[in-house]
Amino acid sequence: MKIIILGGTGLLSASITKMCIAEGKEVLHFNRRNRRPAYDVQTIQGNRYYKGDLEKILNYRPDVVIDMLCFSEKDAELTVDVFANKIEHYVYCSTSCVYTPRISQDWSTEESETKPLTKYGQGKLQAERVFLEAMDKGLFNITIFRPGHIFGRDFLVNNLSFDGIYVLNRLLNNKPVVLTENGERNFQACHVDNVGLAFAKASGLKNTYGKVYNLSGEEEFTWNDIYLIEKELLNSNSQIIYKGTNQILSIDPIYFDFLKTYTKFDWKQSTKKLNSEIIGYSYNIGFETGLIKFISDNEEKIYLCENEKCLYEKILND
Repeated sequence: MKIIILGGTGLLSASITKMCIAEGKEVLHFNRRNRRPAYDVQTIQGNRYYKGDLEKILNYRPDVVIDMLCFSEKDAELTVDVFANKIEHYVYCSTSCVYTPRISQDWSTEESETKPLTKYGQGKLQAERVFLEAMDKGLFNITIFRPGHIFGRDFLVNNLSFDGIYVLNRLLNNKPVVLTENGERNFQACHVDNVGLAFAKASGLKNTYGKVYNLSGEEEFTWNDIYLIEKELLNSNSQIIYKGTNQILSIDPIYFDFLKTYTKFDWKQSTKKLNSEIIGYSYNIGFETGLIKFISDNEEKIYLCENEKCLYEKILND
């Protein structure tokens, strides 16, 4: 089976590449060659948003195209224009941000309400609809994944922003760390290799055609749970300080946009459908196991990181 990944060098793409290779599948990347791939695969050079470049892919006769670079209705329409009746299976990476944000202990299923708060989520949802309409017309088969928040390699989020490494630095040095909403909001973090395995197993799998799947961490954690796990792994005596969401946003509403649009809500995605329908998939790397690996892989970065030091001083002195 030949798989072409639109992208290939990002956090998710690298893991998808690794897992597809492990499955014995031939993998090629399509991108602008701005970054070196993590694995030794052939790269087709081109701009995903230019039709003439995207058409180069057809010369390689892929069985599956995995799209990591589609963010809008326009992007999806270009895809349909190029690949209609020319490929068997298209796998699209959407996002959990398509769901309506809420404060609730209920699990979000693939049928839950989709009223995205952000432009990013709105664009992804519009693209989903274009792809599903293309399948309804018989133009190609589509599988859609809605990943929740992912971590691995050198990326880890925290309750306030995308810079989870700095929180680990504070924990390592026994300095106070901050949580909002009393640390009570639910959050799932999924290791990238779980995501890569799901994409690899679904590629070319006929019973996934026309389906949408949640793809997320499977443990039920609050932010308090997550920070306590991090404290234990780092043998930290740091105190957890609770601050109001609006108090944090008043300091820098742009930098803390992740808090405003995501972590002040509960995020609990059910993966029952994924586990029951994608043959061979299993949630192999739990949060704590993945976090141990992350800490080991990024030990020096954690030790040196001071990215949010000034912001933390403002928060704690406010």
